Amino acid sequence: MKKTWIIILSSLLAAGIIIALILWNPFAKGEGNAAVKEAEVNYQKGLELYESGDFAAAEAAFGKAVSLNKKESVYLGMLVESQLEQGKIEEAEKSFAQLVKNYPDRAQTLFLEGKLLFLKEKFSEAVEKLSLAIEKDQSLSKAWLYRGRANSRLELPEEAVKDFLKAAESDSSILKTALEGAAEAYEVMKNFPEAIAIYSSFIERDSADTKAYLQRAKAKNNNGEPRLAIEDYSEVIRLEPTSGEAFLNRGICYAQIGKLQNTVADSKSAAENGYKPASAWYNAAKASFFMGLTTEATTYLNKIPGELADTSIQVDKNLLFGTIRLRNGEFDQAIASFTKVIALDGKQKDAYFNRGIAYEGLKNYEAALKDLEKSKRLGYNSPDIYYAIGIQQYNLGNSDEACKNLRKALDMGYKPAEIYVWRHCSN
Repeated sequence: MKKTWIIILSSLLAAGIIIALILWNPFAKGEGNAAVKEAEVNYQKGLELYESGDFAAAEAAFGKAVSLNKKESVYLGMLVESQLEQGKIEEAEKSFAQLVKNYPDRAQTLFLEGKLLFLKEKFSEAVEKLSLAIEKDQSLSKAWLYRGRANSRLELPEEAVKDFLKAAESDSSILKTALEGAAEAYEVMKNFPEAIAIYSSFIERDSADTKAYLQRAKAKNNNGEPRLAIEDYSEVIRLEPTSGEAFLNRGICYAQIGKLQNTVADSKSAAENGYKPASAWYNAAKASFFMGLTTEATTYLNKIPGELADTSIQVDKNLLFGTIRLRNGEFDQAIASFTKVIALDGKQKDAYFNRGIAYEGLKNYEAALKDLEKSKRLGYNSPDIYYAIGIQQYNLGNSDEACKNLRKALDMGYKPAEIYVWRHCSN
């Protein structure tokens, strides 16, 4: 019996030694360390790729790091970030589900949830989550950045400015991005001097920063300084002679100071460089029209494609076409152009007014009166509307109503009404 127990104990001891050797396997431990090291190598590689903007390759590297070491939340967090930067919301949500399951209350988790909500355009919820992330970690610069962006989308520019400036202060790597956000928020607040100061700081650091010149030019023009804006646009053109954006916007500034020939030249350059050609040709046509060059204006309008996704350009094109034809006494063609405008935008009071005047030219006074009254209902309230309505009423034999409208036009300072009132409304 004693011998049997000795055999049993010896067997158990041997089994225990084997189990211990399996659990403490130096080769297995070495493999584990190798996996951890390889995960870190892939993570560092992913960071480099992420910083370079190659988010797809970064995603692959972070994914490899996660597969080798699932314990590191930062690997999983950067996997989510790289997926979000590619707009891969569904994939990011799946990766984020793993993160939130293991690390629900960490600042990074809350930040990524806020970023996800922002990209899904749930801005109020994004602000809430990003605020929680900031409470846990005040140094989390991207949380400040995205809360600034969310507040901007919520039309809270003052809050946005505070967040963007805090982000800029916290992390030099996102300094310019954060300051750009602050400058845009200042522009929304119409605090253009602050925006201009930020863009000027970019130019001081890099005198060839064409984007900063463009941004500063826009802010200067919005601040009522088109001549100063022209200087910045000119600098962009010096640095980038094919910058259609600079040509187009400089042309607009030239129009504001009455240099319409320059507007035509710059608009043509913008179109020829492929920048918003429909808008550029329209600007050239409009400037030509105001200089009395209707033939040139028509030529430029004909360069605008007939079918455009942007209906506003089609509206502007046909309004100007109609106005040129009306001025030339081509009443049928003018009516056709204004009718196209109304088909595109039934609330275009100018189209109704001008079509009414064209109908008057054809002596179709009933149609003229109908369009003019429609224009007035849509908000056209200048003295000439009362004058034009009065004339149609007079032509249709309604003298009493005609005199009321003609006197109204005269009271508003419209001198052409004076002769009609004197001749026909003396009672």
